Amino acid sequence: RATAEAQGATEQVAAQQVGMAVQAAYFAARAQKALMQVARDNLANQDRHLTQVQAFVQVGTRPEIDLAQARTDRANAAVQVITAENGYSIAKAQLNQAMGVEDAGDYDVADDTLPAVAGEDGSGDALLAEAQRGRPEFTVLARQIAAQQLTLSATKGAYGPSLNAAMSLTDAGTDITQLAWNWSASINLNWPLFQGLLTMAQVKEQRANLSALEAQQAGLRQQVRVEIEQARLQVRAGKATTQAAAEALANARERLRLAEARYRTGVGSIIELGDAQLAMTTAAAQAVQADYTLASARASL
Repeated sequence: RATAEAQGATEQVAAQQVGMAVQAAYFAARAQKALMQVARDNLANQDRHLTQVQAFVQVGTRPEIDLAQARTDRANAAVQVITAENGYSIAKAQLNQAMGVEDAGDYDVADDTLPAVAGEDGSGDALLAEAQRGRPEFTVLARQIAAQQLTLSATKGAYGPSLNAAMSLTDAGTDITQLAWNWSASINLNWPLFQGLLTMAQVKEQRANLSALEAQQAGLRQQVRVEIEQARLQVRAGKATTQAAAEALANARERLRLAEARYRTGVGSIIELGDAQLAMTTAAAQAVQADYTLASARASL
């Protein structure tokens, strides 16, 4: 029974691992969707810049090289959109695989995320205690240890005598028309005095198996402590990175606004405008990556 309970907890471990794989695939697809939108926004801005530059070149306020640069930037932005859309489709296919869905049809991933995990800013010891109560791996080893302790107790029973009782009741005879009831019973007491230290060796073997399971339990506890510490630190770093990325994105947008204004008034150059657009796109991608990292860290925790 203890072994069956351990196997049942192993099933829970597998279920949790599947759930974690689905969450990881979902957040990866969500990030790819956000990156696709970043690429599309970049292409829209490049289209707007190209229209603006064409007008300036036609009236002679800007040189032809600005138009060539704007067309190149627009073409590169279109390539980025194609790459991002392809990445999003691949991410959805991987999400379908993680969910076990062969044909989910065409769909868009929602922008859901994970809320803050209770105790994510707390101490590692408190989280370890919670993990020991909630993670089925500890239940698996606890029941395996209990089963091994019972096996050890049963093995020690070979030091004493064994008592076997048997009874049979049959209706038999040499002629099928003249059968008779036959009843027999036996009681056997068996106590081997010496078996070449067999029982002692078997007890030592079961004790060694028990020690191995206890060592696995201690190793699991250490492994979980490391996993918790890593996830907790990743969450903390993810929150700080998300804030920094949001600030960088806001500054990059302001830089692009100023660069566009300078270019319209003839003060700025096409290179300055392109650098500002690139910085804004990079900052937007960093914000997406920071959000993905934080969500993944919370899922892991």
